[in-house]
Amino acid sequence: MVEGRVTSVRVRDELLRDARILAIREGLTFRALVEELLEAAVGGDRIARSVKRRSDDDIVEEMLRLSMEGRRPLVIVHEKSAVELVREGRGE
Repeated sequence: MVEGRVTSVRVRDELLRDARILAIREGLTFRALVEELLEAAVGGDRIARSVKRRSDDDIVEEMLRLSMEGRRPLVIVHEKSAVELVREGRGE
């Protein structure tokens, strides 16, 4: 016997048809496909929440700190000069 709850979800006809076809191609039951996709979405969200993301303000603060220490936070590594790259970007 399958454990879990029985639920219903309203899904667009075309999406439901495509999902059933995908389940067949993958050799899965429709229920197994839905569970797999839900586990991937929930697991991905857990991973994303566990990773500390630096805000834009944190990045700017770090760049300012490096600059105040006399270090260069951004360096263009290219055979052309920065001016040449800007002109090229402008189509000059």
